[in-house]
Amino acid sequence: MKAERLTSKKTKTIAYQNLYPMNLYVNWMTEVNDVNDFFYFYDSTKDLSEDTRDDRPFNPSPMSDACTVLVREKDGGSVGVLILLKKDIKISVLAHEAVHYVDALYDYLNLYSQGFDDPGGNEHYAYLVEWCVDQLEDFIEFKSKKNR
Repeated sequence: MKAERLTSKKTKTIAYQNLYPMNLYVNWMTEVNDVNDFFYFYDSTKDLSEDTRDDRPFNPSPMSDACTVLVREKDGGSVGVLILLKKDIKISVLAHEAVHYVDALYDYLNLYSQGFDDPGGNEHYAYLVEWCVDQLEDFIEFKSKKNR
């Protein structure tokens, strides 16, 4: 299920919202200057909760296909998880980063997951991973169509 794609004139980053108070932000790895202008960065969900930010500019590893980082918008203060992607990305990497998004959301909100054998089989966790992958695919499709 795709969420509403939220865009802003202040950034090239796309925001997606779900029912949790933590946005998913997505951009290309090449837009590091844009994200540094728009976000504060955090090393842990505790730091994000307490607004104990790292004021150094964020520099993703050029060797990575993607990265996931905790952020707060400089204007407005909305919190979330930023996923930066290389343009030629495999679906398996999208799934990998989606798990990091859900883990961050669970840690930030003090939620607990279950194992496969537990009642419900951790279905809510799986739905959030699926939702995140859907949004990452939407971002790639939207940016690809925009560049044609």
